[in-house]
Amino acid sequence: MKRLSRGLLTPFLVMVIAGASFAQELRIGYVDTEKVLDQAPGAEEASKIFDEEVQSWRGEAETLKAELDNLIAEYESQKLILSPEKKREKEERITLKRGEYDKRLFEIQGKIQQRSAELSQPILEKVSQTITVIAEREKYDLVFDSSLGAILYASPTYDLTQLVVDELKKVTGQ
Repeated sequence: MKRLSRGLLTPFLVMVIAGASFAQELRIGYVDTEKVLDQAPGAEEASKIFDEEVQSWRGEAETLKAELDNLIAEYESQKLILSPEKKREKEERITLKRGEYDKRLFEIQGKIQQRSAELSQPILEKVSQTITVIAEREKYDLVFDSSLGAILYASPTYDLTQLVVDELKKVTGQ
């Protein structure tokens, strides 16, 4: 669907741009938002916070995995001498522990996604606002995001990335 909409959107944009360029000079720019986000004030601090929290959650998951692996290893080493009832009990414990591990892993993945969004949202909003301010101030008609891969070629003279980074730093006082 995404590829289809891009395929339809590109010729449409070319026609709009070509038509608009006859009417007036069209100002186009692009920004590499990945580079901007790497250099944006607050991004490094947010990344450190995120990495620390992820490391903590990974430790928790590794502990649960080790418990599960120990139960499995214990069962494997004893299964030949266990009674059928004891085998069933140990297998049930393994199944319960595996379910607990899978459930917690799913919860951790959800926490990671949520926390990433929480930490990045204010930065993304600031970047978006800054791009809008620059586009309006410099009278750009269109500004593309080159990090999305939608630009096949663009002259470096249209690259607004450094301008956005500088403006972000100026606005945040960093």
